[in-house]
Amino acid sequence: LPALRQARPEAFADRHNVAYWTGDGALPADARECLRSFAEIWAPSTFALDALAAAVSLPTHWLPFCVEKIEILSVNRDQLGLPPDAFVFLGRTPNVVDAFRRAFGDRSDVFLALVGDGAEQANVRRFDLTEMDALLSHSDAYVSLHRADGSGLELLEALAAGKPVLATDFGACQDFLNEENGLPVRCRVSETDGAEPDLDHAAEQMRRAVEDRALAATLGRHGQEVVTRELSAETVGELLRERLLSLRERPANDVALRSAAILDGLQELRDATLRLPDRAPTLMGRLLGAAKKMARHLLPPVLDRQAVYNARVFDAVARLSEQVERQQRDMTALARDDVRRKFRQAG
Repeated sequence: LPALRQARPEAFADRHNVAYWTGDGALPADARECLRSFAEIWAPSTFALDALAAAVSLPTHWLPFCVEKIEILSVNRDQLGLPPDAFVFLGRTPNVVDAFRRAFGDRSDVFLALVGDGAEQANVRRFDLTEMDALLSHSDAYVSLHRADGSGLELLEALAAGKPVLATDFGACQDFLNEENGLPVRCRVSETDGAEPDLDHAAEQMRRAVEDRALAATLGRHGQEVVTRELSAETVGELLRERLLSLRERPANDVALRSAAILDGLQELRDATLRLPDRAPTLMGRLLGAAKKMARHLLPPVLDRQAVYNARVFDAVARLSEQVERQQRDMTALARDDVRRKFRQAG
């Protein structure tokens, strides 16, 4: 971003720029500094909104991903190396292997396709990320025992594909995954390490999906219905349209920034004139000397008044920022309730 600001300063002058944040947790210092260059921030989850509210004093808004069904039918299970008759879990985190072993041991009628790191065994095989879409199309359930997830995109794609989803009940998925459309996994949350999923409960939820195929099918159908309803191109496009229509032309802190720029300009003018020679034999020299005297007498009062004005503006902006922060926290809490209500089947 600093390089972009230097190369394209016009992209940041008199613009209402918006950032889209999908981070998994607390914002690092460099990210906080970069985000202050924007007028407001959008995020796909209330989990990300909470992290933003704790780090920057800017307006934040929920704008979810548009999610559509992914279906790859050009290959079959045999071509992918999946057992044709087994119940296939698709997993994305290494700890899924541990939960899978607790649930099924070396049973041959259940299989784990693991995308990422993890130990293989007779019924567990690692796959490459490039095969993710095809694996999703030919799996029976999706598992993510994550520590943190700010976007939830892969889980949403699994729901859109009609797969029952088992996931740590933490992060972005708390917005959309519930007992009506998935199998949330209990966890213990630490401020420093994120969530620690309960692997015994994960194993229990995995067994439920295998032993009650009707339940798994119902959860998959409900998840697909709710994602289709709430995250279609039409629905998300309408949210985006409403937000764009409501944007202000100027962010609140532009007043302070412009005031500071005025003061900087006046000070540069004063410094430039004071560097001029006092006397010179030419007419131009005498004119420059007169300009220097005028700067000495006229600019200091202007600078003093501008400084007082700036102080008042910055104080008003600081008070306004405090009010905005309080309102933002309240709005985030309301948004969280509203978003989660949307993804309830009864909604």
